[in-house]
Amino acid sequence: MKASARLALALVLLAAIALVVAQSQHRFLTAPYENDFVGFATRADSLEAALELNGFYPLGYPLFLWALRPCAGSTYTAAQVVAIASAILLLTATYLLGRMLLGARMALLLLTALALNPYWWQGALFLGTDMPWASLQVAALGAAVRAIRRERTALWLVAGALTGLAYLMRYTALITVPVVWLYLAVAAMRKLTERRVALQHAAGYTLAFVLVALPQLWISWQATGQPFFNLQGKNVWFGVYGSGDWRAHWSDISSQISIWQVFRLDPLALLRHWGVELAKGAAYTAVMSSGATSTAYRYGSPAARLIWGAIAALLGASGLTLAWRARHSWQGASCMASWREIGLLSGYALCYMASIALVFVQPRLLLAMLPLSLAAVVALMGHVGRTARAQSLATWAIAFWLAFAAMNGAVSVHYWLRELQPPVAQVTRALQTAGAMPEDRLLSTFEMPYAYHSGYDVRPLAAGLTMDDLLTHLEGEKARFLLVEEMYGARYWPQLGALLAPVDNQGVLLNGLELIWLQDKPRVVLYRVRAGDR
Repeated sequence: MKASARLALALVLLAAIALVVAQSQHRFLTAPYENDFVGFATRADSLEAALELNGFYPLGYPLFLWALRPCAGSTYTAAQVVAIASAILLLTATYLLGRMLLGARMALLLLTALALNPYWWQGALFLGTDMPWASLQVAALGAAVRAIRRERTALWLVAGALTGLAYLMRYTALITVPVVWLYLAVAAMRKLTERRVALQHAAGYTLAFVLVALPQLWISWQATGQPFFNLQGKNVWFGVYGSGDWRAHWSDISSQISIWQVFRLDPLALLRHWGVELAKGAAYTAVMSSGATSTAYRYGSPAARLIWGAIAALLGASGLTLAWRARHSWQGASCMASWREIGLLSGYALCYMASIALVFVQPRLLLAMLPLSLAAVVALMGHVGRTARAQSLATWAIAFWLAFAAMNGAVSVHYWLRELQPPVAQVTRALQTAGAMPEDRLLSTFEMPYAYHSGYDVRPLAAGLTMDDLLTHLEGEKARFLLVEEMYGARYWPQLGALLAPVDNQGVLLNGLELIWLQDKPRVVLYRVRAGDR
């Protein structure tokens, strides 16, 4: 094993150890990153539930959780295992792709940049389909690049199988199939590949994809008559009209609405939304590649924010300078990729971005794009010229880039694990101290983590309540406890704002509610319902 490969292996192992330690501190589902997990966990309760048709998420992730749960001990732990394994796979796939595109030395830099990037840590920590899908998607693209280079049908079979696995995690992986077809058609038309060979490669790739994706295709076909059935039309409608507010607007439209129906509602509105989201996607790609996060900026002190801004400005100036210096040197030895390989990857990036921009663009949806954008940055570093001054500039830019990403990553992980996790353990202890029984009902402004982890009957508080009718509602629901928290409570129940600012004294009665526990930052307040003590 060469020295660069040994260093890469050591880096992957070090990242894996750090991730295992971080996951051991991730004890409870965290909003807003894991709001979908309860649905996955419910589907993982049984094989029958995992195989039920769901138009928003395929069967792959729930099936993985169901299969691993007996060994892991719980669905939550199984999901942590999947997250860690997927994060390691993404690092490995990125390094192998980097070796093909950039060479061993620059691939090591690419691997380091990804391992320090806060968005890799975000996907690796929070449970859901983001990291499993992204790792399989990048592995599929890497296999396709290898297949282009070797001109072997067997490698196209591998690429198709990996695309099929990615499809079982996210329906959007289907975008890869027409991109590959288009690449092979163009390669045949431009005589880069014989037509017979191109058809052979396309058939092998498609066959492998269909065989691996067959469980989902079969279930969809049996239930709806459409093998590629999905309900992404509702996501598109929500992107255009939902204002990003799931709780308020997700139920405003039927899940059966199609993309064509959304287009017919107001074509100009959809096109305007699409253009805005495409611009946001380009901006997010640049921000993610730099390693900058709004979490680190908001969480830092004024001095830290000043440093953050200065480094970000310096990185921007360095990037522009490096791009200018590299404008005439893109045929240098630092980049080993052919235009055929770059064309395939660029085609995927453009088509994927165009598809998700119909809904909305979020960093977590761009996780599979992150290795590609980082590879472009690394390639830029390798084309600045051979002079000592140019090399010195590139070295300083790399050092600032990695340090900036590491700083953002460290601050973000600390915030996610220490500040953002809900106080489930503290609320559970407070309920136990108050003599609560498992059958006692608790209404909450945000029920998800408490309902999943606490063992109590936790249910959502009805919307639109005021202080005048709150106690009547609690009595009608036979609730013994009320939990009010800042993240969602202040936004959706502004009329109950007084409940978030009680006198910090246990036993105080407020409109028939007895304060029994309070957390200051972020504010979470637990009350016992005392209907007869108004």
